[in-house]
Amino acid sequence: MSATASPRRRLAWRILTGLSLALNVLVIAAVAGLVLSRHSFDGDRPPPMRPGFVAPMIGVLPPADRRAVISELHGIGREAGVTRAAQSEIRADVIALLEAEPFDPAALEALLDSANDRFTGFTEASHRVIAARLAQMSPQERAGYVDRLKRFGTYRDGKPHDGDRDWHGGRGHPPERD
Repeated sequence: MSATASPRRRLAWRILTGLSLALNVLVIAAVAGLVLSRHSFDGDRPPPMRPGFVAPMIGVLPPADRRAVISELHGIGREAGVTRAAQSEIRADVIALLEAEPFDPAALEALLDSANDRFTGFTEASHRVIAARLAQMSPQERAGYVDRLKRFGTYRDGKPHDGDRDWHGGRGHPPERD
């Protein structure tokens, strides 16, 4: 074997390496696209949300309305002190009170009442924002909204959700607790 490869062979290896690199990037981009496409939402499919009353009402809004309502609620939440940081702070305060010896139930109750007041104000404001947005809809838009709201949470990943779950206590209901 010769110590140096011919210029033609070096060019072939460079082309082969470049094609291999391009193919790797293409495969990575395709996989990333598949993963991200599972998290993209069209106007008819709401984003996954926690169960509750307000979240589905926001989740089934048309995308532009949903963004506007969420943006407005973020502003209201910041003003009211209802943020993730505030929730973490309250949780840390609750834990500190629970770990304290002697345990002070009155202090815990006061903390929980204070947090409840803060979050209740935010919930009431969110109800007003949602009602105002729905009042702006035409009857046809509202009918489409109602249809999406009826379907919200019914199926996840092609399977019925909660309402059709076969619990030991009967269909659709969790078992009774003693």
